[in-house]
Amino acid sequence: MTKKLRLAFAGLALIGSGVVNAAIIDLGSVTAPGVLTYGNDWSRAPGTFVDQHQFNLTNAADSYGGLLELDWFLGNTNVYNIALVGLDVTYFSIDTSPVSTLWQPISYAFSGLAAGAYSLIVSGSASGYYTGYAGAISFWPSSSTSVPEPSTLALLGFGLIALGVMRRRLSA
Repeated sequence: MTKKLRLAFAGLALIGSGVVNAAIIDLGSVTAPGVLTYGNDWSRAPGTFVDQHQFNLTNAADSYGGLLELDWFLGNTNVYNIALVGLDVTYFSIDTSPVSTLWQPISYAFSGLAAGAYSLIVSGSASGYYTGYAGAISFWPSSSTSVPEPSTLALLGFGLIALGVMRRRLSA
């Protein structure tokens, strides 16, 4: 299923679910090493929300991120789920519904991300005004382990066989 079609279905689901606040926020591009910050606040009507923070990763990377619910005296924010979707794959989806403590940090990590377009989807509810959440994701280049080429392994094997044959001739 193409990304545009999935986003269209997600939009229809949002309309059908009665989500009050839904936002699509473009965070731009990031190159590892790098950091993106994201968040949302509600000085508007409270209710459920699904925010889609879109960004483009320009090189392969591993990452670590965190989010903090901002609960002021006038209201409360509850983040229920955080998901990273990109390249037709959901990389992670964290159910954070047990986390509803005031100023509770939520952390996550993901690795092996290829270059491409991604969406960090944050969903939950906000009651009252002047609430929200803030987060950051740090990226660093993926560590790759080099794997020897088959021809290198074949040369090593032939070399070991040649050493064995020569040693056998010398000892005979």
